[in-house]
Amino acid sequence: FTEVDLPPFPYGTVTSTIISCEMAAAFEGLVANGDVWQMAAPEDRWGLHAALLIPAKDFINAQRIRHKIQKALDGLLAPFDALVAPTLATVAGPIDTPFSAYHRRWSTRELTSAENAAGIPAVTVPNGFGERSLPSALKFVGRAFDENRLLAIARKYQELTDWHQRHP
Repeated sequence: FTEVDLPPFPYGTVTSTIISCEMAAAFEGLVANGDVWQMAAPEDRWGLHAALLIPAKDFINAQRIRHKIQKALDGLLAPFDALVAPTLATVAGPIDTPFSAYHRRWSTRELTSAENAAGIPAVTVPNGFGERSLPSALKFVGRAFDENRLLAIARKYQELTDWHQRHP
């Protein structure tokens, strides 16, 4: 096993800019016809309005950085079958607690943002239980178009463990 560091890029900013712009393009009609106010989560109502105000130059610059992220991560991943990392830095949150509130203090977003920015595959599998007997998971991250390899690794992991058959 080898520990690696991600190349220094603004992964979260790039990912959120691109996803927000894509959301604005896909759901612009919800704002135009007023249906946005029927969305269940308040942050989704306001988030869509905010996404419509992102300047085109920000989207274009995020895409330029995205290309650099893709090249850098491909080089980082080239010597490996996969990167293995915790899916979250904690166990699953209690069912009665909103996801955003519980996971706010536990950050593993950098790798997740990097994967999303680069458009590379990842698969998550159960790997045990932690505090209050809540489940935890790990993920395998691979190079672009290496989905089959990642699925084979995840399958082998599950053949060697029984975490996916246990319940909290």
